[in-house]
Amino acid sequence: APGADGADGQFLILLRAADHEPAARALRLRVDALTRVVANMIVFPDRELRAELVASMVLGVVVQRSLLRRLPLKGVRADQLAPCFMAITELLYRR
Repeated sequence: APGADGADGQFLILLRAADHEPAARALRLRVDALTRVVANMIVFPDRELRAELVASMVLGVVVQRSLLRRLPLKGVRADQLAPCFMAITELLYRR
């Protein structure tokens, strides 16, 4: 799960500049890399779709935490957020 470290900042920079094609391409590459890692952990035929859902949630968490600064996400450390995030995404690993 994203944390309050450099990873959030890198995604935010790319998100804010996403109307600029080189930044959009860089963001797509990062999301593609995340999606591939997640897809490799899923054994179901629709694993790419499930991986895209996880990537979408990660981006949503980054936006909520860092861009919108929504509580309680903003004030939670990554190690506190990870178990909740994993519980939600675990559903994607089931049939």
